[in-house]
Amino acid sequence: ESDGTVLYETYGLCPQCSIIERTGLTLKTAKVAEKFNKIWLIVNCNIHGNQMTLYTADVQFFRKMLTFTKGEIEENHIVDIEDLKSQKKINGEKLPLICEIQLRNTRGELLSLEDIDQKLQYFENLYIESKTNYLIKISGKNIPIEEHNQLILYIYTNTKQKVLVELFFENIIQISQLENTCFLKQNIFPSLKHYVSKGNEEICLHQLIFALDHLRVFNGIKIMVSIIIGEPMPDITEILEVLREQVGFVKMIEIVAKRSPSDIVQSVDIEEQDLTEDVISEITSSSSQMNMYTKILDPAQILNHIEESSGGQICVEDWFPASIGHTVEPFLSMLGYGKYQIRPSGYCGFVTVLINSRKFSSVPFSRFVDMEKFYPRILPLIPSLLKEGIGFIMGFKLRKILKSSSRKGVSLSSLLSFITDGSSTKRRKTEKFLDRTQILVVHNHMDMANLDMSRRCKCPLLVRKGNEFVASCNGCL
Repeated sequence: ESDGTVLYETYGLCPQCSIIERTGLTLKTAKVAEKFNKIWLIVNCNIHGNQMTLYTADVQFFRKMLTFTKGEIEENHIVDIEDLKSQKKINGEKLPLICEIQLRNTRGELLSLEDIDQKLQYFENLYIESKTNYLIKISGKNIPIEEHNQLILYIYTNTKQKVLVELFFENIIQISQLENTCFLKQNIFPSLKHYVSKGNEEICLHQLIFALDHLRVFNGIKIMVSIIIGEPMPDITEILEVLREQVGFVKMIEIVAKRSPSDIVQSVDIEEQDLTEDVISEITSSSSQMNMYTKILDPAQILNHIEESSGGQICVEDWFPASIGHTVEPFLSMLGYGKYQIRPSGYCGFVTVLINSRKFSSVPFSRFVDMEKFYPRILPLIPSLLKEGIGFIMGFKLRKILKSSSRKGVSLSSLLSFITDGSSTKRRKTEKFLDRTQILVVHNHMDMANLDMSRRCKCPLLVRKGNEFVASCNGCL
């Protein structure tokens, strides 16, 4: 039987071995391929045969994402297990954007100050040679509020990096009410994490507004909001509307598609799959054992859901793989925001930037710039921009790219001056413009049932466990 059109090779887990029979987490050869007008992750198990997990039912969407990540796929084409081990290694060219400190260890115990010091020193040593910045994300559940706040302040005091504090609704309220709350510190950014399920949307909206009101009292504070959804899809119309109104306050809105452990187990129940006639025919006529799994959180479906929830103000066409963040690295550095590496896997997240000004309210950046023209033209210039900045010749090239990539009726020829002009007037205008932009991200969460190691090797959010980093979204590996 044919595997269809193979797009790239990788490693993954057999759902039957790892989830149903629980015989361990053994990586097996796999491929991502187009078949039956869909995209599949096909794991080759020596015990259970081919295990085909649906990646997305929207081939056009997936192929569009590939056009922005072609080089990445070529780089991450995994030849063998030794190649996989090599690609997993952290080096100066592939450093995570976010390093996470989980305040409880694997035994559920709170980290000691010595433990925290060791982690902070490890992070610092990791980035010394590249001289790049990173974000420290602090997470932890069921910690006494005063102690939680003190641990956050301790980490803040002992690092020069910006700190992202992930908290659920109740904790963020309680910490905000403390007299010595960590939210008074300039480089600490709260990340409000909230589960929204179908049927409890109104309750979540009221809790969200309540939390925003508590945080708004802190002068100049910027926050991130993570909305975690699953099947069946909740109605996020009002939630999105409220968050998009928080210009200059809510800087990033993250929609996380995530399954519970019970959902994951149910998704690999062979009897529960929704299979078409051609797929059933393939299985019954196969000379070897194979299973197919279609119970997934399809990222293309989530983007369509956001389009419906926003009344078409944010369309599927406005989204691009988060890996395009690589192109803004040199400009962030030039504007004094720091030297970061923003290089996630192209299929782990999708991003759109919302522009707010006197003329425009929450309009996707792609309405002004044709990203499918802009990205391949600017990408070859990034190494020189990172190394040398913008000189006369580079400035000419960038203006030409902006002009040729602008949408009809849009003029962006003066945009470059906001980066290169060092005058205080231009700098204030630039800061005001950037302050009013919002970043909207959809995180395509990986779990054991759809693990793709070529994506795992590019994870931008890592946590240290033992002597190595592991991906936050699948900490088991």
